[in-house]
Amino acid sequence: MANWFNINVFGYGKWPKEEKRITIDGKCFTLCPLTKEKQASMHIDLEAERISLDDSATLMNKFLSHLSWFSHQPYWLGDGFSGGVQKNSNFKREQRMLFEGMIVEFPDEFELHHNILHLQALAFYRDGQISKLYSPANACLAFYKILEIEKKNNGLPSLTRWIDEQMPEIKKLNNHLVQELENSACNKNMNISEYLFKEVRCGAAHYITDSEINLDDMSARNIFRYATQPLEILADYYIRKELGISDHIFSVSPC
Repeated sequence: MANWFNINVFGYGKWPKEEKRITIDGKCFTLCPLTKEKQASMHIDLEAERISLDDSATLMNKFLSHLSWFSHQPYWLGDGFSGGVQKNSNFKREQRMLFEGMIVEFPDEFELHHNILHLQALAFYRDGQISKLYSPANACLAFYKILEIEKKNNGLPSLTRWIDEQMPEIKKLNNHLVQELENSACNKNMNISEYLFKEVRCGAAHYITDSEINLDDMSARNIFRYATQPLEILADYYIRKELGISDHIFSVSPC
């Protein structure tokens, strides 16, 4: 007997324009589009696909992290339910914005990355994109965690050098924000890589007894507001250049 798991999906990136059956790592899912009345959704028959509820939700999250990287936009799962013998896509529309790419040529098959560091990087990237909607501090922390893969692999000096090497290119993209970072770092007698670690990353991750950071203060919020886009670009560069992960949606679709 069928056992459908149904869950609504939110996001602003690529998504099918019409109902579509796809396979993700060999498991068959149905993706339903965003309409005037209904929220976008994902569905899987747990019995037919011989997968547990938790494993199917994990696979959905990994898929959304890949889509987040392909679209450079946030995606997240909403509320779901299981146990029905038929697919149920009757989720009332909640999001106001459209997906940016309601496309017909959405791939039929996805073979996701399986390297654990690659999966962690894409999960952090999606978390950063979601956090940009409500918390620059959390977004900065998520994007910096991707850079810490370099520290894990080659040590802190290597990460410091890598960040310093990227900053001239990032400054060309947004001179104003980088200048704000440079000024803030200079006021603390730090270079940018030190500032991003000690003031931004640690300021978001830890409560330090002598810290003056209070997220309700605009001066403190500006620390993270100015750092979010440069850190997002650094995370993008690291995933693309160092981990070698393409951001083309067909890169994980067998042709």
